[in-house]
Amino acid sequence: MTVPAGFTTQVYDRAADGSLLPPLAAELPVGIDILGLPFSEPKLFEIGAAYEAAKHHRKPPPDFAALASETVPPKPPVVPEADAEAARLHARRAESHRARLNVRDLTMERST
Repeated sequence: MTVPAGFTTQVYDRAADGSLLPPLAAELPVGIDILGLPFSEPKLFEIGAAYEAAKHHRKPPPDFAALASETVPPKPPVVPEADAEAARLHARRAESHRARLNVRDLTMERST
């Protein structure tokens, strides 16, 4: 699986004789590949989503609209005052969990 990992600032090319041409300014997407064992796709999606949430490298193409999650943040649910502190704590934990890329989760064990 490939997830966005940023953009280049310049590209290089070779002439017909094989010599290296001077760099050209360009903004081309770069991706990071995440590989796994057969049938480990759910874990790969989890890792890719965590990376994207932590790094925010994705830029929508100019001819397409941004994703809904990139345009308007969702409104927080209305919570009774007694449960407000518990809801804030839960929201902080959920955000921390989404943004953290835990090395332990990146290791995949082969089942025998």
